[in-house]
Amino acid sequence: MAMHIQFDGDYSGLVGAFLAKKYTAIINRKPLVGTRYMELFNKGVSIYMRTRLFSNTSVFYITIDEKNKILENTPANSISDENELLDFLIEQCFPKL
Repeated sequence: MAMHIQFDGDYSGLVGAFLAKKYTAIINRKPLVGTRYMELFNKGVSIYMRTRLFSNTSVFYITIDEKNKILENTPANSISDENELLDFLIEQCFPKL
């Protein structure tokens, strides 16, 4: 249903290029300074990749069905941007113990 992978270091260029070969990029933000963010889609799967400045690369896979199930009871105004959306989805799929 969902999978979260953390790479130790900035691998956004390498991982992003690999994912872009198979998946369609919906959002691809590569600022010179700040958080790099990429959202991809293919055949019922959403993929999110994020690398914060001087940080690790995070890749999150989730099925569209599972994502819709999580978001159907979430007020639209509670998530203001893609970083909050990603954090929310990860938290819902993998709650901290």
